[in-house]
Amino acid sequence: MDAHLIASPLQAGSAVRLERMSIEKYSELTDDIERKLDEADAAAEQTAVRYSASEVFGRARSRIDERAEI
Repeated sequence: MDAHLIASPLQAGSAVRLERMSIEKYSELTDDIERKLDEADAAAEQTAVRYSASEVFGRARSRIDERAEI
């Protein structure tokens, strides 16, 4: 089994510890994210609308903050 060191935060503002994780496990954890990014790329190719980085990250921060209040 091929394993790599993966950074894992212990808690906010703390040091980072390294854990061994197999390529298979890492792939299992990231496959859904990769699929969503592929969907976003395909959607972006179908429209001329473009957003600035501040618009994109502002929306993301708003959604994160809304969930934090729940």
